[in-house]
Amino acid sequence: MITVAPLVAVNYIVDPLQCFRPAKWYKPLYDPNERVQSGCLARSQVYDTVITGSSHVENIDSAEVDRIFGVSSIRLTIAASTLFEQYSVLNLALREQPVKNVIWGLDTNILLDEPTRVRSDIVPFPNYIYHPGFLNNLLFLLDPYQMKHYAKIMINKSTGKFGEFENLRRLNSWSHLFTFSREKVLAAYQAVTQGKMAALQNTNETIVIAELDAIPKENVDKNVIDLVKNNPNTHFTIYFPPYSIVRFVEISQSDKLKLEAEWKLKEYLMTELLKLNNVAIFDFQVVKEITHNLDNYKDFTHYAPAVDEYILRELKSGELKLKSGESATTIDQLRRQLENFDLSGFTE
Repeated sequence: MITVAPLVAVNYIVDPLQCFRPAKWYKPLYDPNERVQSGCLARSQVYDTVITGSSHVENIDSAEVDRIFGVSSIRLTIAASTLFEQYSVLNLALREQPVKNVIWGLDTNILLDEPTRVRSDIVPFPNYIYHPGFLNNLLFLLDPYQMKHYAKIMINKSTGKFGEFENLRRLNSWSHLFTFSREKVLAAYQAVTQGKMAALQNTNETIVIAELDAIPKENVDKNVIDLVKNNPNTHFTIYFPPYSIVRFVEISQSDKLKLEAEWKLKEYLMTELLKLNNVAIFDFQVVKEITHNLDNYKDFTHYAPAVDEYILRELKSGELKLKSGESATTIDQLRRQLENFDLSGFTE
C-alpha cells in the first residue's frame, strides 16, 4: 500500500480529470473520453441544468442554453451511448447537484436494448466513477489513466498540442469536421443497402424482436420513466432528435419489424411520461422541414448546427410540446410520411 500512496496522493491533489473538484490552480484540459469526463464533471462542477444525450447532442453549446433559458448548464453527453449510460450520468448529476432542469436528446434507436448494457467495446465503462464511495474512489485514484491525462496537461502547457480540448463548451463538438449535404446522405444510404457499411441504427441494439406484443419495456421503464418519477423537483425536457427520413426508409426496408417495435416503445414511453407533471416532450422526428431536407445531414441521423439552433428555439417557445393523448398521433404522422416519401426524387 505504501508503494502506491504517492500515486494516490498526486492523483487526488492534482485531480487532472476534475472528479473531486473544479480545477483552480491550473488550466484544465478536458478528456474527449466522455464516459470518463462526463462522469467526473457531473461530480465536481456547479450547475443547475444538465444537457445530455449521444453524439446528436454534442454540438449544443451550453452558453447558448444559458442565454436562451436563463440557467447555468453543463453538457454531459456520451457519444454512441446506451440508454443505461445516459441514465447513469443523469442519475449521478441528480445526486450531486440540486438540478432544476434536464434537457435530454433521447435517441429512439437505443430504446430496444438490455436495461443495464454499457458500451465496453469502445472503452471500458468506468463504473467506479458513477458510484462514489471509498473503495471506488480508491480504484479511480489508482487508475493510471489519470497520470496519462496529467501528462497531456503538461505537454499541452508547453506545446499547445491538445489545445482543442481546453474549451469545455466545445468539447467533442464535431460539426466543423464535416460537410452536410444530400449527396452525403444518399452515399451513406447506397453504402448501407449495398452492404458496404453497417446500418447506423443497429450499432446500439441487442434485443432480438420476435413479435410486437412481446417487446420488453424494462429499458425505458428503469432508465427513463422511473428516473423522471423519482425526481419530481427536476423538470425534464425530453426531445427526440430529428433523424433524416432516409434513416426510416432504410430500416423499413431492412427490418420493418424492428422499426415497428421502436415506434411501439416510443409511443409507450411518451404515453407514460405525459402522465407526469415534471416533463415536456418534443418529437422533432416528424418535422418535415428538417427531416426531409437532406442538406441538413452528414449521414442518416447527424445534422448541422442550424438544426440544433432550431431545436433550442422550439424548446424555448414550447409550441411543439406534445399534449396528453398525442403519443399515437406523432407515430402516425411519421408512418404516413414514410409511406408517402419517394426516395427516387432525391436521387435524380
